[in-house]
Amino acid sequence: MLVVKRVKVERSPDYRKMVAKEYYTTLKTFSQLGREYGVNETTVYRWAQKYKSDFVTEDTVKQDVRTFESVKNTDSPMKKTKLTPEQMEQRIEELEARLQHEQMRRIVLDQMIDIAERDLKISIRKKSGAKQSK
Repeated sequence: MLVVKRVKVERSPDYRKMVAKEYYTTLKTFSQLGREYGVNETTVYRWAQKYKSDFVTEDTVKQDVRTFESVKNTDSPMKKTKLTPEQMEQRIEELEARLQHEQMRRIVLDQMIDIAERDLKISIRKKSGAKQSK
């Protein structure tokens, strides 16, 4: 029977930080980066958490890109042709309906947070001016 011995490879802090930065600046997942760099996805996760404070702005950009990708409408009539006034009216109505839905969603989420804070007696919302933990 063939016995395979695992060899632990120690990665330098610069190498770990490079992988973490790639996580925060691209849309790659922990699994994708793990396969690319030959390490376990859990290891990539730990490195990303360790160096998170170094890439706060990049993380924000990554989240913004993900949010944009998830909500953008790829078959927008605005991209295809010029709209007639009737089509513009219809588009405005659609956008107003979406806006109203999102405003109601925000209100519901705010109420859920209020209830959780009251019932669980914990602070969920970030206080303005509060220092971030590292």
